[in-house]
Amino acid sequence: ACARSLNNMACSLCAEEKYTEACDALVQALQALLYGRYSNRHDSVSTVSALVCMTRRQVISPFINNETEGDEKKIDLVISLFCNLAKVLIGKQEYADARECLVPILNLFSKVKALRNHSIRSNVMKINAEVLVTMEKTEEAVRAYEELLELLEDYVSGEECSTSTLMAAEEEIIAVCDDLRILYKDQQRGVEAVKCLRRKITHQRMLLKLRIAATKK
Repeated sequence: ACARSLNNMACSLCAEEKYTEACDALVQALQALLYGRYSNRHDSVSTVSALVCMTRRQVISPFINNETEGDEKKIDLVISLFCNLAKVLIGKQEYADARECLVPILNLFSKVKALRNHSIRSNVMKINAEVLVTMEKTEEAVRAYEELLELLEDYVSGEECSTSTLMAAEEEIIAVCDDLRILYKDQQRGVEAVKCLRRKITHQRMLLKLRIAATKK
């Protein structure tokens, strides 16, 4: 409960762009999660890295390896904490540290099928792709956007969803296509850029159909 309330407080601070205070709250949340208590005094830079590493060893790895049971709520909290910490570190322009928070979550999603919540997974993948672009790791960014696009297209083709949910997913696909096409152009991969444009147009048509259907209800 303590870790959750600190996590919620960090969300509010992050929204206000108070990144240092948000980082402190998340450090305390991770301490509370791991040790059942937290300290108001800490060196946030070294503590963040150490706590992320400790959480990976004590919570994430055992869960992936089926060494712990009934820890879904704790894992959900860790995912939220790591995502928020990544956002805070991005706000502080500490991109490499932000990726240290994102990679374990992506690894977790890839190995534990039960945790594949679409909206959370796509959000983490999107943040990761954007960070890679900022770090100028273009090849990795392209792969990240390609994987995100595949995830979103699988979702809209296979899930029973409300019209509004499908429309939001189609809008997200169109945005990803735009970002991916820019990266293809930067790499002088004209064929892939054209294919990406065609995919975008296909999804724009689908979005239009969904909007027309929504107005008729």
